[in-house]
Amino acid sequence: MSHKFTVGQVLDLLPVPHSNNRSGGPCRVLALLPFEGHQVQYRVQPESERTERIVSENDLRPSTAQMANDDNEQSGFKGIAVASRRA
Repeated sequence: MSHKFTVGQVLDLLPVPHSNNRSGGPCRVLALLPFEGHQVQYRVQPESERTERIVSENDLRPSTAQMANDDNEQSGFKGIAVASRRA
């Protein structure tokens, strides 16, 4: 079974009804995971959370939203890591 979505894509994560554990909203796909049970899975980073989540494909929908750090990516800045030296 193939994945519908790609790494880096911003999608809408659907909320779980009657649960405080997962709210809905924009998220970015971090990794494509293998088929598990009935659906392929994805590792995603919700915009509103610090933790990453593993979700099934049926928990995601295409989105027109952009996440907060998209502005930096579109300007050409990719968030370069710089190591500091201590003497």
